[in-house]
Amino acid sequence: MKLRNHRVPGGLQPAMNHAAVSRATLDASLLTTDGPADADEGWRDGYAVWRQAYDNGDAGIFDLPVPEILGYIEMVVAASGEAR
Repeated sequence: MKLRNHRVPGGLQPAMNHAAVSRATLDASLLTTDGPADADEGWRDGYAVWRQAYDNGDAGIFDLPVPEILGYIEMVVAASGEAR
């Protein structure tokens, strides 16, 4: 996965550590596993921010196909202005 992101060197973000998706979206997107999960816990910070917003009623989950989710995220990032 590579997301267009003007805020990272080279303009391509190689990973996204968290995006809340519905079970149906996950099931439709997962073709196969490539082994056990690794020990990378980079997702925890993003999850914590999302979970607090969700608990406050200010966030939800994506129920779109993954390519549409990624396109939406790229659009939001692009609209966020110039690189810092």
